[in-house]
Amino acid sequence: MYDNNKSLTENAMNGVDITEPNLPIDLDITAQEDFSPSDEFVNEINEYLADKYGYCPNSYSYSVKIYSIDWDLNE
Repeated sequence: MYDNNKSLTENAMNGVDITEPNLPIDLDITAQEDFSPSDEFVNEINEYLADKYGYCPNSYSYSVKIYSIDWDLNE
């Protein structure tokens, strides 16, 4: 796997395919066109807020962020 802490040459010398794309480590997929949260996901948010604060929300915004992705590049 490509090590971002090493140079391109060091990665190549370690047998890493240096033609691999630079995959993201962190993503915010909230506004991605191909991401559509399920109704169950939204209902879970509603229930959590209602249970936690005792009131049902009229509206809210949220973001979905994914951190520290460790990609499995073995095929």
